[in-house]
Amino acid sequence: MKIMKCSRITGLGISLRNAAVSDAQFILSLRTNEDLNQYLSPVSGFIEQQVAFLERYTRSSEEAFFIIEDGNGSPLGTIRIYDQRGDSFCWGSWIVVRDAPARTGTKSALLLYIYAFDHLGFVASHFDVRQDNRSVWRFHESCGATLVRENDLDRFYTLSRDNWSDMKKKYGSLYDLSEVRVIS
Repeated sequence: MKIMKCSRITGLGISLRNAAVSDAQFILSLRTNEDLNQYLSPVSGFIEQQVAFLERYTRSSEEAFFIIEDGNGSPLGTIRIYDQRGDSFCWGSWIVVRDAPARTGTKSALLLYIYAFDHLGFVASHFDVRQDNRSVWRFHESCGATLVRENDLDRFYTLSRDNWSDMKKKYGSLYDLSEVRVIS
């Protein structure tokens, strides 16, 4: 198993589209929005740095960075897979615009997990969440993530393939997960 980019993951009324240099302004607008960035690593407000990051990303083979889009192709946020450690992947850069349709965050996480666990074959996920970001760490815990350690700033989690199977059953009663498609 290896983190790989794909062009698009579709399903549940949204899609995850591989990020491109042309997305720099949208990504920068999310990362510099004070209502959305309070739990993220800080970035400069310079478009040139975002463009440079995306140019490096397009040449990289160690991560997959997606733009979350609605059914009409309008951008709703970002989500990323990175930091492969053996059979485990990390995910983050999860930002959703405030006026996104209900459950966009949950649906984007489901699409990402389907891609990483079911398509790429990962066995586990590892990630961290800021202590103050209670709604996000509660979401992860409700999905079966295990808190492995914490410090003053972050909570560190893992989610196993077994947890993912349980999560699929839980959300499979709400959404048709069989409709999800990965487009290379």
